[in-house]
Amino acid sequence: QDADINPPEVYDGNRRNFKRFWQQVELYIMGAPNQFPTDQRKIAFVLSYLRKGHADSWAEFFQTRKAEAAKAASKPLEFGSWDDFQKEITDAFQYPDAQQDALNDLNQLFLDKNTTAEDHVARFKMLVVKAELK
Repeated sequence: QDADINPPEVYDGNRRNFKRFWQQVELYIMGAPNQFPTDQRKIAFVLSYLRKGHADSWAEFFQTRKAEAAKAASKPLEFGSWDDFQKEITDAFQYPDAQQDALNDLNQLFLDKNTTAEDHVARFKMLVVKAELK
């Protein structure tokens, strides 16, 4: 019996949201391993959530490319390995400036009268993680 875990939100291709989308995907797959016995099933699941904007176009291109390769080889449709897919989708959508944005936000972080100390510390810790500081 798999755990009840929320599925990921539909992804639109916004690079700033990719990391969160991918974390949701990994969490769902980890929480429902019986639903994903093969790499093909995992990849099909992810493709089904790429339904808007650039993500939809990317998914269409990915599927078309794989279908044409299968047809040319007279083989059934095969999406390839999960590891290769993870690299390909990450290369396509990972936000390259997330670390720099977090560093900039850290440099501009200040405690104002509308922010509690707890909220300020929580934001600081979150930005340290995003900035990949040790």
